Amino acid sequence: MECSRSPDASICSKEFLLFRECNRPDGPHILIDDNKYLISKKHLDKYNVNNATIGPIEAPERNNSNTATFLGKMKETLHLKNFKENFIAYKW
Repeated sequence: MECSRSPDASICSKEFLLFRECNRPDGPHILIDDNKYLISKKHLDKYNVNNATIGPIEAPERNNSNTATFLGKMKETLHLKNFKENFIAYKW
C-alpha cells in the first residue's frame, strides 16, 4: 500500500477500508463519497439505519467543548435522568 510509506492523519484508514470492502464476495458494503462513509444502496437493507450516510471520513477534533456539546445533545434526545453534569472526557 502506497499510503503506508507516508501515512496521513487518518493513518491509512480510508485505504484499509476500501481494501477490506473490495474483498467482500457480494461487493462492497461501505463506500467513500464526498468525504463521507456511505452504505452501498445495494446493501442498505442489511443494516438498521435511516439513511446511507455513516459519517465523515475525518474524525472531529477531540476537546472538552466538542464532547460537552455532544453530551448535551445526547442528554436532550435521550431524556437521561442520571447524568453527570461535570463529566470530563478522557480523564485517566
